[in-house]
Amino acid sequence: MGRTRKEQSPMKKKKAKDPNKPKRAITGYFYYLQHLREDRKSRGLSIRPGDIAKEAGDNWSNKLPEDKKRPFLDQAVKDKERYDREMSQYGGKGGKKNRDPNKPKKPATAFFLFLADFRVKMKDCGLLHKTINSEAGIEWGKMSDALKAPYQKHNGELKVKYDAAMAKYQAEAAAAASKNGADSEEDEEMEEEDEEESDE
Repeated sequence: MGRTRKEQSPMKKKKAKDPNKPKRAITGYFYYLQHLREDRKSRGLSIRPGDIAKEAGDNWSNKLPEDKKRPFLDQAVKDKERYDREMSQYGGKGGKKNRDPNKPKKPATAFFLFLADFRVKMKDCGLLHKTINSEAGIEWGKMSDALKAPYQKHNGELKVKYDAAMAKYQAEAAAAASKNGADSEEDEEMEEEDEEESDE
């Protein structure tokens, strides 16, 4: 009798989690899910994950008005700020390097400029963010070059501004680095002179 599939394939080792890595930010939907779980529990209703997820998903997408979502979205914003703050201080393995706040941001691509307009157009349609992004991708694929042209032109203008800002940023960074290098050389020379005087 042959070995089962499980016996044949070696067990994949799970990546060890860094205990110091900040806990990911929670979305507004998950705060709502927690609230719904506690509410159902207090009323003696089923708290099976499947039942809760089904009700939460339907409410969040279709039934819950914006003012009722707001407290959960506000909680998510605060938690995102906490996560960003902790991640900026996190220096462990896999941690992102601290981004220089003076470094110019890369310009949005033509598609992302279109996506921003598309999101505004689809704002009140009740679709999930993920679905809107997917619809935008399909729409972009169908668009003619003539319809894409304004977004591509805008992207080109942003690139010119970005290149100029980046050249300035790099020049300033190089000047600062050479100044720091000169300062450290002066310090070394002064230290050497001090040592020579003490030897005498």
